[in-house]
Amino acid sequence: MLGAVIGKKGPGLIPMAAGHIYDAATVTVGTLGTISAAGPNLTVDWTYGQAQSQPQGTYRIVVTLDSDSSVLYDSGWIDGTDTEHTFDAGENLNSEADMTVTVQVLVDSQYAEASLDEGEDTEGVFLQWGSPQCTITAPGSIVDATEITPTWTYSETVRSTAQAYYRMWLYYADSGVLLYDTGWVAGSATSAVLPYALIDQSRYVLKVQLKNTNGVESS
Repeated sequence: MLGAVIGKKGPGLIPMAAGHIYDAATVTVGTLGTISAAGPNLTVDWTYGQAQSQPQGTYRIVVTLDSDSSVLYDSGWIDGTDTEHTFDAGENLNSEADMTVTVQVLVDSQYAEASLDEGEDTEGVFLQWGSPQCTITAPGSIVDATEITPTWTYSETVRSTAQAYYRMWLYYADSGVLLYDTGWVAGSATSAVLPYALIDQSRYVLKVQLKNTNGVESS
């Protein structure tokens, strides 16, 4: 008798009120393959399905690094019928010059009576976005200054990308207190003024970081 199993999940089917039975949701992730340009945003798309035409109610994107299965990105569950999701991969996926990752898409159909079993699919991606390096060439020791003009060199030998942004920080060397942060500045400049008046007999630490055209930050 159907009424005896309402609310209990069978293999692949969800018993529903009033004698209705629904299949679990399905999802197919679009092909990503090898990506060597167009960063830093990575867009994942998928096709949603459900045998009884129940709409998608929620989705989740999880990206893991194949070499050690560490989670590089997790969107968490997001309500909606979207079948495309874009995130800043330059910020999240920049641990290696070239990396192979697995994108997992999970979907679920939600409606008033119950929630279907999740559907999921995975797609492998080979990211070739480069590994930019920054080398500070000046200043060295400073005797007296009301501002600093650091210079640096940009290098990227793996994918031959170009510098797109730079950022500078100034800290007290002894306490680690942050004194100045330029924020990310667009451009390929290899020198910029850091307008901070230094105090005599104080020690400082200068940090410069760069981003390439794919949004990958220098190490």
